[in-house]
Amino acid sequence: MGRFFEKGKLLDGIIAVGDIAAEHAADTNLPANPAAMSRRACYALLNHHTYSNWGGGVVFLDKDFRTVAPDSVNSRSFSFGNTTSNGRTFRDVFVSMATSGNTSTSDVTSPSSRATSNYMHATSAVGELGNIGPTVWSNGEVGSTYDRGTAWWHKAETNRQVINADHADKRLVYLQQGNAVRVIDRLWGYYGSPLVDGSDYTIVNGNTSMRGSASYNATRKEYAYISYRATGGNYTLHLFSGVDFDKHPMPSDAFTQPDVVHTTIDFAFGAWYRNDAESYYHLKPVLVDDGRIFVAVMHAHTNNRLSLYEIVLSDTRDAVVSANEVNFLGLSAAYGAGSGASYYGLRALQSRDGGAVMLVSQYYYYGAGAATFVVDKRRGEYLAVSYNNTAYGVLPVPYGDTGFAMQFAGRVYSNSVSNYLVRTVLRDKTTGKLQVRNHQRYFPSYPYSRGDTNSYWSHAALTQVVDYALLTDQGLTWEASV
Repeated sequence: MGRFFEKGKLLDGIIAVGDIAAEHAADTNLPANPAAMSRRACYALLNHHTYSNWGGGVVFLDKDFRTVAPDSVNSRSFSFGNTTSNGRTFRDVFVSMATSGNTSTSDVTSPSSRATSNYMHATSAVGELGNIGPTVWSNGEVGSTYDRGTAWWHKAETNRQVINADHADKRLVYLQQGNAVRVIDRLWGYYGSPLVDGSDYTIVNGNTSMRGSASYNATRKEYAYISYRATGGNYTLHLFSGVDFDKHPMPSDAFTQPDVVHTTIDFAFGAWYRNDAESYYHLKPVLVDDGRIFVAVMHAHTNNRLSLYEIVLSDTRDAVVSANEVNFLGLSAAYGAGSGASYYGLRALQSRDGGAVMLVSQYYYYGAGAATFVVDKRRGEYLAVSYNNTAYGVLPVPYGDTGFAMQFAGRVYSNSVSNYLVRTVLRDKTTGKLQVRNHQRYFPSYPYSRGDTNSYWSHAALTQVVDYALLTDQGLTWEASV
């Protein structure tokens, strides 16, 4: 059918399986012949055998988490078969998902009873570009942990640098990398390479250690970047007005237009609880339509709180009137970036329409439980959404057009399932407000290595397909049903 995407949107007509692989045939991470799908997938459950980095599975799910069964597969590193668990039989595809052939903890797919460090079922494994484990596509393709950059942690690091930006072309993803604004390709890009040589924009006097500490609001055509200045919550706000990523997608063009105004404002947050790499450099701001800026900061370890601050600017937008903590969620000895920058600490992901941003931290130690704030960019409101747990990860994904869903990634094996939907956040059609709904909806099927018994348990991690935000409805409705 030709090129798969044009200006960030799926082309009309029937999508031939393998279009992505055909266009990128030189990419050795792609299977030669991806699995044929009965319909387009929006999510996948990723699994890895407890004691073997070379056994695992993928189950593809549609927009409402119903199974989309592949029909066949013919590619290296894949095997295929039926699995029955808890009386449910489903078609599964097993693929080598590890970064190497050993069981070293450096492999992102090694599961644990307590979601730890770089495991793909840990809360901190999520992000705008999906799970840090294997990448999956809506036509049934499965990538590898090396699909972005040259190391397994490169995708995790890219997720850490992504900012919330509600521009029109969802194929483009913007990063704040130190004092540089960078744009990458959603399907293939990673933090180490700009989309076009020379397309970065460097913010003068910005702190080079900042990661993902910016927000773009397309309605206001403003870009807000928060840069660390001194201990105790002292920062500089760099506010750029007149930035238009829809007209000028390359940062080097967008920030140098003659009508762009750059204002710098030194300020201090009204309360501060910890001085470390997480709180200094990994805060996540959200610039809302009325001009306020909500900022999430994870105060890790002994301080144990996820703080949400509200920055109010003067009418002339050249002074900070207040920058106070408006809410917080308690944590329990949760690790921040100081314990491992690429896979611990605060993460951010957006709804498909760009109108809501979820700011998520693990609740406990390495990656168990979840504490989140969901900020509504349109209405200037926020929700606190928690799922406290000290054993297993809680993984959020975009859901529907307007919100998010959260999976409890507990153990799964032949006669026990602890893998289900626990929360959704969606915009109410009548009031327009974001609302939280509680669930315990088990997924219809989940992957695990064939032959598992009670002694060989594993976890299934939910992730969005990498091209999820680019899919048009193609006759489907994207309205959420749970």
